[in-house]
Amino acid sequence: MGHAIQARVGIKAPSVVIELQADCFAGAWVANAQTSAKDPVVVDEPALDSSVRAILALRDQPGTSATKPEAHGLAFDRVNAFQTGYEKGARECATFPTGNVVTTELPFQTLTDLQTGGNIGFEEAVPFFKDHLDAFWRLALRKLDAGAIYHRPTTAPTAVPPLPACPGDPGYDRQAISAYCVPTNTVSWATSELAQLHQRIGDMATEAVLSDGWARAAQSQAGLKTSGVDAELQQVCFTGSWVLSIASATSPVHLSPGDIDEVLFTVLTPTSPNQTREVKGTSFELTAALRRGLLGGLSACTS
Repeated sequence: MGHAIQARVGIKAPSVVIELQADCFAGAWVANAQTSAKDPVVVDEPALDSSVRAILALRDQPGTSATKPEAHGLAFDRVNAFQTGYEKGARECATFPTGNVVTTELPFQTLTDLQTGGNIGFEEAVPFFKDHLDAFWRLALRKLDAGAIYHRPTTAPTAVPPLPACPGDPGYDRQAISAYCVPTNTVSWATSELAQLHQRIGDMATEAVLSDGWARAAQSQAGLKTSGVDAELQQVCFTGSWVLSIASATSPVHLSPGDIDEVLFTVLTPTSPNQTREVKGTSFELTAALRRGLLGGLSACTS
């Protein structure tokens, strides 16, 4: 129906803009269906979640250039367009052909990146991301609390779950792939499970899982709430803000094609048998939280 509207008004734009605008129109309709007394369609949370997951299944493959004639958008781009329409309405979607659209599609720049899918090995990824998460939060923590002093978490990797015990922290999940213990300022992870996730999704899966621990450490050290749905969603937002920081021209770390999608897929992947929507939020809420951090930075996670 979004494409039908475009045809009626004669929208002329590159393929990726046309496709993302149609996703945006779909989101605008969903929001209207939820609020209109005249529309008989009921759109509840499970329906919103299924819409997000359907969009993820229809993404372009990483390495696709946004300038290709048949480009539709990566998963993050398409979900972002859908949620933009949901939050801001069809008038915002109408501005896409004038340049008001987010696209993260890039071709692979080197043969090595193409051959590896832009991924580094697991053994290299863990210390690499640990160091960069420390560097990020050493500077970023004071944006959450001007008087806070960053204390680097200690790390306690284990082969398989359960993770080491953490008495006195009801938000700590020993069955998770990774978790942060507030009383001891320790990030633990199960190496075998994290390696499997890395292999299945990509190197940014390792980053996203570890980032949750450092994000919870930042909450604790800044005096913020560390448990519950709002805290979990803020941790996802913090991960988005870290990814935004490495997308800057001055960052020593560089994103590869598909990296943002890898973060998104990991955020939506259960990392513990105890994970439920009551704890982690819905898929729609999780993607919205990642978008806030990735598009608005750290300040968007605390407003």
